[in-house]
This record gives sequence, C-alpha cells and structure tokens, in this order.
Amino acid sequence: MNEYQTASLRMVKKIIRLCDKYSDILMPVVAFQAGLTALKTKIAEIEDNEELSGLNLAGITDGEKNFEDIVCQITTDIAGLLYAYTDEISNNTLKMEVNLSLAKLRNKTGTELVLVCRTIYSRAAELKTELAAYGLTAELLTDLQEAIDDYETALLNPHAAGDKQPKEPPKQLFDELDEILSERIDTVMDSFRISHPELYEAYFNLREIPAHQLEGRGMRDEG
Repeated sequence: MNEYQTASLRMVKKIIRLCDKYSDILMPVVAFQAGLTALKTKIAEIEDNEELSGLNLAGITDGEKNFEDIVCQITTDIAGLLYAYTDEISNNTLKMEVNLSLAKLRNKTGTELVLVCRTIYSRAAELKTELAAYGLTAELLTDLQEAIDDYETALLNPHAAGDKQPKEPPKQLFDELDEILSERIDTVMDSFRISHPELYEAYFNLREIPAHQLEGRGMRDEG
C-alpha cells in the first residue's frame, strides 16, 4: 500500500472505534447501520487481498519494528494487570492465558502477535470494571487498540516482506472505501452537527488525512 492507503486504513479503523463508542446514538439510524456494515466489509476485503499472513516470510521494516515494540509493551502491561487479578481470584485457566512477557511476545510471528494482543484486549475489556482497581483505564485500553491497529496496518506494508511482496490491493477498493465514507457515513454524521457536536467534531477530525499523505491518493497499482 502507498502512504495514502495506509493512512486511510488507519483512519477508518479509528472511525469504527468511535462509532462503537457512540453506538447508542448511531445504531438506531438504519442508514448508518448499513453504511457501517459496508465499511467493515470493505476493510475485510482490503485486508484479505493483502494476504496478511504472508507478510512475515522475510524481513521487517524499521517502522514495523517500532509499532511492534509499542504493541508488545502495552500488551505486556495490561497482561500484568490481568495476571494480578487472576492470581487474587484463583482463576488458573485465565492466569495461564495472560501469563505473558515481552520476550514471549517478540518471539511470535506478526499474525500470532496480533491474535494474542487482541485476546488480551478482549479479556481486559470484559473485566474493565474489576481491573480498574489494578490500574486499568479506558485510555490504556484505547492505547492498546490503536497500537494493535497500527501494527497490523504496518504488516500490510508490502516492503515488510522484502523481495516476497504480495500483490497490493487494487486502487478500486480504496475508491470504494472513500465512496462509502463520503456518501453514506459523512451524510449521517453531518446530521449530528447540532444535536451531538462532540460526535460530529470527533468524526470529522478523524476524516482529515495529513496533506503529505495525500500524495499517493491518485497512484495506480503496478502489476
């Protein structure tokens, strides 16, 4: 993916998290439900096209390594909170599942690491009330979700696979992604400008992609 496509994918994943946060407001809107479903389907199509599991065949970029360090550290921190909680309640099954270290995480392949980190996120989210006494905050959970998304997106960068580069996703898929956002999601969000200004502002702030990342917007895929 080029820089614009990478930025677009990150943006859409953040938008989906925002929509989940405001689901009580958004889900009653039928047009929004259809648009959000279309958005998630298109992301899955793009990621399937990129063949995520094949990107760990060779090499690792500096950028990917940086995202790996971040996601491993946050996951280890939250796993530590889970471990302390499970130790206190004597839940040995969950305790074994969350018994992780930085070394263990760094020895995993990209796809394995994503799965483990998502599992830790899910467990922590399920127990967020109980874990609050151990130091878990909503901000820390958000940091982990964003770190996972950033790392997963970095894996989708074909340069991470050295000479064994998978076929890049067709530009058409990103055109369709833009169309769903502009013609379906934007329209719904615009209707909340007066009634829910915090949602309106948060959404359209996410919709802005830095100018330097727009250069690849019109690039056609090669091959």
